[in-house]
Amino acid sequence: DSGSPSNGSGACSPAASLTFEIPPASTASNQASLSFSFHGVFDESANQSSVFERVAYPVLLSCIEGYNGTIFCYGQTASGKTHTMTGDASFDNRGLIPRCLEALFDELKNRQQNTLYSVSVSFIEIYNENCYDLLAEGQGQVPIEQWPKINCFEDETANLRLRGLTLREVGGTREGLDVLFLGIANRMVSTTPMNEASSRSHCIFTIAIEGRSRDNEHVVRYSKLHLVDLAGSERVHKMGLGGAMLNEAKYINLSLHFLEQVIVALQDKAKGSRSHIPYRNSMLTSILRDSLGGNCKTNVIANMSVDMSCLEETISTARFAQRCSALSNDVRINETVDLRRLVDRLMQENQDLKAENAYLRARAEDPNFNTISNTDADKDNHTQPSNNQKPTQPPVSSSEAAPIPP
Repeated sequence: DSGSPSNGSGACSPAASLTFEIPPASTASNQASLSFSFHGVFDESANQSSVFERVAYPVLLSCIEGYNGTIFCYGQTASGKTHTMTGDASFDNRGLIPRCLEALFDELKNRQQNTLYSVSVSFIEIYNENCYDLLAEGQGQVPIEQWPKINCFEDETANLRLRGLTLREVGGTREGLDVLFLGIANRMVSTTPMNEASSRSHCIFTIAIEGRSRDNEHVVRYSKLHLVDLAGSERVHKMGLGGAMLNEAKYINLSLHFLEQVIVALQDKAKGSRSHIPYRNSMLTSILRDSLGGNCKTNVIANMSVDMSCLEETISTARFAQRCSALSNDVRINETVDLRRLVDRLMQENQDLKAENAYLRARAEDPNFNTISNTDADKDNHTQPSNNQKPTQPPVSSSEAAPIPP
């Protein structure tokens, strides 16, 4: 659980196991204890810096090299997911997204001598199974039901496209943080019995990176880093929700159920017992299709509550995280040729060759073309004006003025 701010050392136990002692009267399990194995476990003293260094920074460096990356927080409501992703007003407690922006631009400064980079960001939320743009103009002035919806579709190459998405280019950490805070201000939150500012939607902050080598600008490496703050699962019968919050909880739990279905299907596919993966069952799994079993380096942060009353939900989170840790993705560098820039360069080279050819042909047909006598050239190079005389350029007739070859 990285949800509680702390000044502790934040040490992470690599490849650690987590054991739960089940009380006899608990309905969480009929076993006396349950153990789960993970790639790393943070205790309650973990600080934001240690979580970033262990989980996010290696993925960020891979994205700069051209790999896709995803980091998402999963867990029940009020377990610390939003705190892990965005942090709070304290600088020391800033979350993964601000730290990724800061580390990204610091790293790009060290690499800009050899590579030209551009960075763009987007920020979307999935609320009641509808996708909305948190960066669109005027979103905070009208109810969310009146916001224009983002349409999700596949193009002719089966790549996912989002129509109506705002993509903002940012040139530094401050610009990136301004965009982040704008989206956070527009996000849907409500007060629930477990959380005074409960996220009522899934949010995906995406950083798109494009790099061009200065030696070969028509070859482009591109990547995207998804930073996902999932809305928390909720036990409706425990929280006594009603009205709009009950409807929100239904959509949240259903989308998380579909997410878990995709994880299970990917496990079955790895065993050879299944071929179809139900990505299209929800907006969340459609957008995160590459992150789940595709071309992406994905890290999952399972936020767990240490309160005994949340034991059932905590064990459910641990089961989900263990399923995720067993998945393997097909990761590769995203590199392509910018055909438009390549064609422009080849057209320019063609024009230059035509001009040079015309110059050489004219010179071959007229021996006096572009000829200046050695005597005149010597005078131009060695004659110095006196102190009281301004330098003058000898007149050149139009027949002597030759074009300069490109």
